[in-house]
Amino acid sequence: MTETQLLTVALTTVPTMIVILIGILINNARLNDVKETLRAEMRSVETNIDKNHSEMLHRFGDLEGRLNRIETGLGMNRA
Repeated sequence: MTETQLLTVALTTVPTMIVILIGILINNARLNDVKETLRAEMRSVETNIDKNHSEMLHRFGDLEGRLNRIETGLGMNRA
């Protein structure tokens, strides 16, 4: 190959590789943004689940107390 041919090959392939590399880097940055958004959503959902779980346990405790009072009133004490 002559110097002109080598220069022509280099001038056509190098810019293409640079454009592809830039595209990969931009795409990777966007994927990281999505990952962080998903993590934030998951933290929000976990917080909501914990709050609902605590509230549900509190309500079950109230129901247990009511049931105990009813059973005691009817003379049906638990063994």
